[in-house]
This record gives sequence, structure tokens and C-alpha cells, in this order.
Amino acid sequence: MAHVSVAEVQHWLDPEKLTIPENDALPEDDQISPFVLGRLATIFNVDAWDTPSTTPSVVRKIIAMLIAANRYNKVYSETDDAGNRYAGKLEGVAWDRVNMIVNGQISLFDATGDALIANLTDTEFWPTDATGRSDVMNALGIVTAVAGSDDVKFRMSMDF
Repeated sequence: MAHVSVAEVQHWLDPEKLTIPENDALPEDDQISPFVLGRLATIFNVDAWDTPSTTPSVVRKIIAMLIAANRYNKVYSETDDAGNRYAGKLEGVAWDRVNMIVNGQISLFDATGDALIANLTDTEFWPTDATGRSDVMNALGIVTAVAGSDDVKFRMSMDF
């Protein structure tokens, strides 16, 4: 099933150069969306993102950009061996946006406008009771404060 509509793809195309018919099935979606969703699956649960109504708007725009880039490259492949420059730019921007989502620089929202929360289950990023419990050394490597002597006001395991 397509994640984007023809209108979303056409938005990225110059209608003077390339127009997609309204009844186009967008077969590229089946080839492109698994890569985008696969990358986003590292931090989000993407299982329900299988239709335009369930796929976040930003993700639909990214998939549409990649489909548009693919169409431009198909159409102009005979005249440009290196590919269409605009298609290359579109593809680069799309993958940059995917990386920005993964890095937390772009937030995703569901259809109701609620922010989607990344699956941050890796505990190495969370503070623990051991945070701040190492020896403090000066530039010469001499211990100036022993482990646990820092002025910690509370520990993660303390109740408030």
C-alpha cells in the first residue's frame, strides 16, 4: 500500500517538466518506503505506518521527495549519465531529514497532532547512582578528590 499520494509527489516536481497522472500507482513506494521506515524503526515503532493516514506527515514528505527524485532520474537518465542534479539534491535533503529525525532534531507528530515519542530504552543514556562517583584528577594525574566525595545533592535512587 502506498504511503503517499500522487499530489504529495507532484509537489516536488516541476509540472512543466514532469507530471504524474492521478491514477499512477506509485510503484516506487514499495521500493523506497522500506528504507525510510527501516531507518526510522531504530527509534520509533513504525508497524502502524502503512497508509497515508497513519504515516506521519514529515515521513510522507520524505518518501514523496525520494519518489520524485527517482522519477526525475528515470526520465532524464538518457540525457544525464550522472543523474539529474535536482533529483540528487532532493534525495540528499530527504536523507538528511531522516537523519535529523533519528538524531532528535526534527519531531514527528501523529494525525491528531500529538508528538510521537522515540523508543529510548537504552539505559546507557540515563543517569545512575554511579554518576559522578569517579576519582577527580588534576592535569598531572594526581587524585584531588576520591570517588564519591563530590557534592552530590541527590542520587537517582532517592525518594523525594
